[in-house]
Amino acid sequence: MKTKVIYTRMSFGKANLRYFSSFYDKYAGALYGIILRIVKKEVIADKILEKAFKADFKDRHNGKTKLLSEFSSISQHARKKSTDILKAIKIFEACNNGSECVDPSKYTITDMPFR
Repeated sequence: MKTKVIYTRMSFGKANLRYFSSFYDKYAGALYGIILRIVKKEVIADKILEKAFKADFKDRHNGKTKLLSEFSSISQHARKKSTDILKAIKIFEACNNGSECVDPSKYTITDMPFR
Protein backbone atom coordinates (compact mmCIF):
# COMPACT_ATOMS: atom_id res chain seq x y z
CA MET A 1 0.00 0.00 0.00
CA LYS A 2 1.35 3.40 -0.87
CA THR A 3 2.28 5.89 1.81
CA LYS A 4 0.26 8.76 0.36
CA VAL A 5 -2.89 6.63 0.15
CA ILE A 6 -2.81 5.91 3.88
CA TYR A 7 -1.76 9.45 4.70
CA THR A 8 -4.59 11.03 2.72
CA ARG A 9 -7.14 8.81 4.48
CA MET A 10 -5.94 10.13 7.83
CA SER A 11 -7.54 13.26 9.19
CA PHE A 12 -4.72 15.01 11.03
CA GLY A 13 -4.92 18.24 9.11
CA LYS A 14 -1.46 19.47 8.15
CA ALA A 15 0.54 16.60 9.67
CA ASN A 16 4.08 16.15 8.44
CA LEU A 17 4.00 14.00 5.27
CA ARG A 18 7.80 13.70 5.16
CA TYR A 19 7.89 12.25 8.71
CA PHE A 20 5.03 9.88 7.97
CA SER A 21 6.62 8.71 4.71
CA SER A 22 9.92 7.87 6.38
CA PHE A 23 8.09 6.22 9.30
CA TYR A 24 6.04 4.11 6.87
CA ASP A 25 9.03 3.18 4.72
CA LYS A 26 11.00 2.18 7.80
CA TYR A 27 8.42 -0.16 9.37
CA ALA A 28 5.79 -1.20 6.80
CA GLY A 29 7.59 -4.32 5.56
CA ALA A 30 8.24 -5.78 8.99
CA LEU A 31 4.74 -4.97 10.22
CA TYR A 32 3.12 -6.44 7.14
CA GLY A 33 5.02 -9.68 7.80
CA ILE A 34 3.85 -9.76 11.42
CA ILE A 35 0.24 -9.11 10.42
CA LEU A 36 0.28 -11.61 7.56
CA ARG A 37 1.59 -14.36 9.86
CA ILE A 38 -1.42 -13.76 12.11
CA VAL A 39 -4.28 -13.31 9.62
CA LYS A 40 -2.97 -15.28 6.60
CA LYS A 41 -5.02 -13.17 4.12
CA GLU A 42 -3.39 -10.35 2.16
CA VAL A 43 -6.57 -8.28 1.75
CA ILE A 44 -7.17 -8.32 5.50
CA ALA A 45 -3.48 -7.67 6.23
CA ASP A 46 -3.53 -4.55 4.00
CA LYS A 47 -6.44 -3.07 5.94
CA ILE A 48 -4.91 -3.92 9.31
CA LEU A 49 -1.60 -2.33 8.29
CA GLU A 50 -3.45 0.85 7.39
CA LYS A 51 -5.38 0.84 10.67
CA ALA A 52 -2.23 0.17 12.70
CA PHE A 53 -0.43 3.14 11.14
CA LYS A 54 -3.44 5.37 11.68
CA ALA A 55 -3.77 4.36 15.33
CA ASP A 56 -0.07 4.71 16.05
CA PHE A 57 0.25 8.02 14.25
CA LYS A 58 -2.74 9.34 16.18
CA ASP A 59 -1.26 8.17 19.50
CA ARG A 60 2.12 9.64 18.58
CA HIS A 61 0.44 12.93 17.59
CA ASN A 62 -1.34 13.00 20.98
CA GLY A 63 1.80 12.10 22.94
CA LYS A 64 0.59 8.69 24.15
CA THR A 65 3.63 6.65 23.04
CA LYS A 66 6.48 8.42 24.82
CA LEU A 67 7.68 5.36 26.75
CA LEU A 68 7.80 2.98 23.77
CA SER A 69 10.13 2.85 20.82
CA GLU A 70 8.55 3.55 17.42
CA PHE A 71 8.63 -0.11 16.41
CA SER A 72 7.33 -1.38 19.76
CA SER A 73 4.42 1.01 19.63
CA ILE A 74 3.31 0.28 16.09
CA SER A 75 3.87 -3.48 16.36
CA GLN A 76 1.61 -3.53 19.44
CA HIS A 77 -1.08 -1.79 17.41
CA ALA A 78 -0.60 -4.24 14.53
CA ARG A 79 -0.80 -7.35 16.74
CA LYS A 80 -3.80 -6.07 18.69
CA LYS A 81 -5.72 -5.08 15.59
CA SER A 82 -4.90 -8.43 13.93
CA THR A 83 -6.18 -10.49 16.85
CA ASP A 84 -9.25 -8.25 17.27
CA ILE A 85 -10.15 -8.69 13.60
CA LEU A 86 -9.74 -12.46 13.83
CA LYS A 87 -12.00 -12.58 16.88
CA ALA A 88 -14.62 -10.51 15.07
CA ILE A 89 -14.47 -12.80 12.04
CA LYS A 90 -14.82 -15.90 14.23
CA ILE A 91 -17.85 -14.45 16.01
CA PHE A 92 -19.40 -13.30 12.72
CA GLU A 93 -18.97 -16.76 11.22
CA ALA A 94 -20.44 -18.43 14.31
CA CYS A 95 -23.48 -16.13 14.29
CA ASN A 96 -24.09 -16.60 10.56
CA ASN A 97 -23.72 -20.38 10.61
CA GLY A 98 -26.73 -20.79 12.83
CA SER A 99 -24.62 -21.31 15.92
CA GLU A 100 -25.29 -19.42 19.08
CA CYS A 101 -23.46 -16.08 19.20
CA VAL A 102 -20.85 -16.23 21.92
CA ASP A 103 -18.84 -13.99 24.17
CA PRO A 104 -15.71 -12.79 22.31
CA SER A 105 -13.55 -13.15 25.41
CA LYS A 106 -14.01 -16.92 25.09
CA TYR A 107 -11.68 -17.07 22.09
CA THR A 108 -7.91 -17.08 22.08
CA ILE A 109 -5.62 -16.54 19.11
CA THR A 110 -5.34 -20.32 18.56
CA ASP A 111 -9.12 -20.56 18.09
CA MET A 112 -9.13 -18.03 15.28
CA PRO A 113 -9.84 -18.86 11.63
CA PHE A 114 -7.13 -18.98 8.97
CA ARG A 115 -4.70 -20.82 11.31
